Amino acid sequence: MAAGRSIPKAMNPDDIRRSIVVANMTPGTKEEAIFIHFQQRKHGGGDVSSVSLTEDGDKAVITFEEAESE
Repeated sequence: MAAGRSIPKAMNPDDIRRSIVVANMTPGTKEEAIFIHFQQRKHGGGDVSSVSLTEDGDKAVITFEEAESE
């Protein structure tokens, strides 16, 4: 397994309910592009509060402002 920053193991329980992990991303994808994509309603998105990328750039944790309740 390659060394690098991994997905956080200790997250606030409220953040976990509002977060998703995206894997197999194209390395070099910018945080801004991820914000824009996941905020678009046509993609099922919502207001994003943070994006955390791994060092190798192939995974990200996206945390939304609110948890989906449907």
